[in-house]
Amino acid sequence: MLKLKYKPSLYFTLALTITFTVLVVLALHTSSTYNTIKTDTVLKMRTDSIKTIDVLEKNIATFIESYAVNEYDKLLNNEMKLSQHLAIIVKDYNMGKILSSDAYISGKIKLSSGKIVDFDPSNKQHKKLTTKALFFQSKKVLSSKGEEIGSISIYISGKNLENKLNRLIKDSIFDFILITFILTFLLYLSIYYFIIKPISNISYTLSIQDNDGIPINRIDFSGPKEISSLAKTINFMLDAIKKSRLKIEQHNKELDYTAKHDMLTDLPNRFLFNELIQKLLYKTKEDNTHLALLYIDLDGFKDINDKHGHEAGDLVLIKISQKIKTLLNKEDFVARLGGDEFVVALANLDNTKNIMLHLNRFLEVLKQNIPNPKDASQISTITSSIGVTFYPQQNEIGPEALLRQAAQAMYDAKKLGKNQYHIFNLDIDSSIKEHLHIIQDFEQSLKQNHFVLHYQPKADMRTNKIIGFETLLRWEHPQRGMLYPDQFLPQINTEKELMLSLGEWVVTSAFNQFSKWKEAGYDFSLSINISAHEFKEIKTFNLLKSLLEKYPNISPSEIEFEILETHAFDDILQAQRMIKTFQKLGFKIALDDFGTGYSTLSYLKDLSINTLKIDKSFVMDMLEDRASLSILEATLGLAEAFGCDVIAEGVESIEHGNTLIQLGCYNAQGYVLSKPMPSNEVIEWLKSYKGYKDWEENSKKFFHDNSALYATVEHKQWIKNLKKYLDDPVNNVYPELDKHKCSFAKWLKNDAKKYFSSESVKNIDDLHGKIHALANEVVNNKEIDKNIYFQKIMKLHEKIKIELNKYYGL
Repeated sequence: MLKLKYKPSLYFTLALTITFTVLVVLALHTSSTYNTIKTDTVLKMRTDSIKTIDVLEKNIATFIESYAVNEYDKLLNNEMKLSQHLAIIVKDYNMGKILSSDAYISGKIKLSSGKIVDFDPSNKQHKKLTTKALFFQSKKVLSSKGEEIGSISIYISGKNLENKLNRLIKDSIFDFILITFILTFLLYLSIYYFIIKPISNISYTLSIQDNDGIPINRIDFSGPKEISSLAKTINFMLDAIKKSRLKIEQHNKELDYTAKHDMLTDLPNRFLFNELIQKLLYKTKEDNTHLALLYIDLDGFKDINDKHGHEAGDLVLIKISQKIKTLLNKEDFVARLGGDEFVVALANLDNTKNIMLHLNRFLEVLKQNIPNPKDASQISTITSSIGVTFYPQQNEIGPEALLRQAAQAMYDAKKLGKNQYHIFNLDIDSSIKEHLHIIQDFEQSLKQNHFVLHYQPKADMRTNKIIGFETLLRWEHPQRGMLYPDQFLPQINTEKELMLSLGEWVVTSAFNQFSKWKEAGYDFSLSINISAHEFKEIKTFNLLKSLLEKYPNISPSEIEFEILETHAFDDILQAQRMIKTFQKLGFKIALDDFGTGYSTLSYLKDLSINTLKIDKSFVMDMLEDRASLSILEATLGLAEAFGCDVIAEGVESIEHGNTLIQLGCYNAQGYVLSKPMPSNEVIEWLKSYKGYKDWEENSKKFFHDNSALYATVEHKQWIKNLKKYLDDPVNNVYPELDKHKCSFAKWLKNDAKKYFSSESVKNIDDLHGKIHALANEVVNNKEIDKNIYFQKIMKLHEKIKIELNKYYGL
């Protein structure tokens, strides 16, 4: 269908419609008039012809009876001249008899030229003219006696009618044009003033709009009722739109304010700080003045929360923010970055030499004594550590780098004893620059998606079933290659926002991959490491809720979040709240690297931990270090007492697994199963994994006592110390060479007979004696090959292990 690019106006459309309507109406009227006049004229001509033929019939009858042909010929000629007849034809029966024919035919006919001539029946032209007559009238001619003596026919021409109708058409065309013009003009005027003009006014008023496309002015109500009603409706809609816009603008202002201000203190937050500091740095440079940036952290604020509660802590933060405001000039500003950290920008400084007066004033004002709401006699003191840096500097520096300098100076102030300020030292800035470079590099890689997740399996050694995978982060650095977390996380761990962004990526990616495995039909759990920043941030929980909605095939009970022991006990009250919040969502919490922090029984009791992950350092050393073995056994006892699951990290051999099973630990993770692998290798690995029969068989045995295990470990530890001494006698302790005084000998003497036969004890004692003999020889004789002797000692130790394992059936 053809579409016109040009859209006609309403005025043009109405004008065209009106013109067409008037033309149609007048055309129909003229046509009706034409037909009426034509019908009336024809009717009158028929009536006149009837009268004429009646008169002629009477006159001609006399002439026919008297055989006076010439007389009635004259009569016809006169009648033709006086009338508009086409022809008058007479049939004379009397004359016909004389002429020996049916009738004598005569008459007059008017040619196309208008000339009247005698009618000749044999003339084809005359016959043709009579056939074109409009109509004709015929009548019998009767004699005085009533006999038919002839007939007369009058042929009426249509030319007279045609002329009359032509005159009518000419007159009608003039009237038609005149009336059409008058009616159209009047209608145009009416439509224009009563419809088009009001609508044009409405359109014009609506076309004057603000930047949002909303008409500025209200519409005038003038015009017909319908137009006025339309105007009122549009005005009502405009009023509603403007009111809604005002509400939206107000709401947006409130949202913008909320997004840029700290809800507790009503101070600018980090987001608004970035805007304000950017503008202030530009102004400082333009005005050729100086700016001081203060990073303030409250000393002792944690004690306020712990002793007085978080409500009291919130009141302190509000009071501190108010105190800081009293120290600021018009150009200065203060922002709360989070927790008990504030940043202050002191602008428009003539120089930086007099800043000490300001800093001392800050230290003085921010020192507060806080009484316990429940016991006024208990007073807690809050002081502040302030880091300071200046702008401009010799090298151009941005807001983020400036903030990091101030933060570093604040940490230095805390190290120096707190309750003081410390000015950032640009001379020792090289390490910080390196740190900043790492952070910038990290930010860029995060944007460019240079991070990947690897997955390490966890197995139940009783069944060799894979019970889950741990998600492990890797950095595919464009220049440095694959980096492990310990190669970059320590450098960025203090950068909260970066850690939160990284954490969001890790959790989102892990959920996405886990959902794919679930869709493929695999049934295992997934553990995800989270930082202390994520653990304490409410945004983490909002993210988890959204991910559970996005991936409905994932049950929260299948996800376990691992947090380092050192982070969990940094703030025990907060840790309790956070763990409960995670568990309310259905997730599990594992305490990672257990044993490396400073957990207490009281803390473990207060925290409803689901899983304890024994640090790999204890697992890897347990075969040759009694202390590590004891820690493992104690940890298993703690886990059983508090109803926790236990998993051992760093299981690197079948022997490690057997020892853990002997201690009662059945869940393992380590290289003996697999190194961490990319997600695209997991499925193939699962298909190929068979497990270890030794683990399944040993897990079915019941171990009554671990004394032989400890004896074996102690003996191997003695051999290890011997090797250290042989390699470096200056820096290592001289080993006990007397076979009767070493720890293993004491076990043989006091406990071995309880579990082993006399023959087995004798065999073990003989092997033990040979080992000490070789040790004495290798230690005291410097000329012999130490490696050969040490290999002999290890072979003898393996024989002792075989004897000891007979008790356990290993």
